[in-house]
Amino acid sequence: MERNQVAPAASPGLYRLAAAAALVGISVDLLESAIRRGEAPLELVKLGERGLLFVRASELHAWLKPTAATAECAARG
Repeated sequence: MERNQVAPAASPGLYRLAAAAALVGISVDLLESAIRRGEAPLELVKLGERGLLFVRASELHAWLKPTAATAECAARG
């Protein structure tokens, strides 16, 4: 896999933080900071001895899914 490709979810319900940041289009540090400050409606999930950080796929997809209002604005714009 090339370095700039988005890795698939590590397990069916989780994205590694780096993959989630790539989907959002921001850096890992910025996404982690936004989650910790409560600016992104996601929960950090820490797993394993190394403490790898993940986010729930369902939360990420719900956050990224455009609402009817934003879709209408985008269609006009």
